[in-house]
Amino acid sequence: MILTWPFTPQPLADQDFRLVPWNRTSDIPGVVHDLTASSQDTLMLEFTQVPENYTEAMAESFLSDQQAVRWAITVENRYCGNIEFRLESEESRIASVGYSISPWARGQGLAARALKLAAPQAFAQGVFRLELRAAVHNQPSRATAEKAGFTFEGVARAGEQLRGKIHDLAVYSRLATD
Repeated sequence: MILTWPFTPQPLADQDFRLVPWNRTSDIPGVVHDLTASSQDTLMLEFTQVPENYTEAMAESFLSDQQAVRWAITVENRYCGNIEFRLESEESRIASVGYSISPWARGQGLAARALKLAAPQAFAQGVFRLELRAAVHNQPSRATAEKAGFTFEGVARAGEQLRGKIHDLAVYSRLATD
C-alpha cells in the first residue's frame, strides 16, 4: 500500500464526542481559552512537552500548526483535548501517536475512544504501525493505550528527558493488521 502523508483528517463522531479536524478548530467556541487552560494543568506539564507558562499566543500558534495529522476532541462543542499522528518513518510507514485530555473531561475514556476512532483513518492512508510512548508512571495514558487496542512492547529505558529529568517510556503499538 502507498503511504499518503500528510492526509486530511475527516470529521469523526461517537455517541457523546466529536473529532474535529485541526484545520476546523476555529469553529469551536472558546478553543484558544480552553486549550490554554488545558496546557497549564499540572498533569499536562508533568507528562507532556507543553511549555511552562503556556499563553493564549502559544495556543493560537499550536492551532495553526498543520505539521501533524490532528483532531480536536469536543464534547457539546467544547474543546476537551486532542489526538495527533506524526510521521516518524515514511519508508517503514510508522506514525507516532500523541493525545491529551483537558482536566474537565478526564475519566470518561475519551482518549481511548478517540484513538480507536481515528486509527483506521491512518491505516487507510497507508500507515502500517502506530506507536505510542508514555512515561512508565503515567498510568492513565498507559490504560488509554491498552483500551484502544495497542499492544505493550516493553520499556524504552531513559527514553525521554522532560524538564531536566530522565524518564523510562512504556512503548505500545497497533498495526494495520491487528
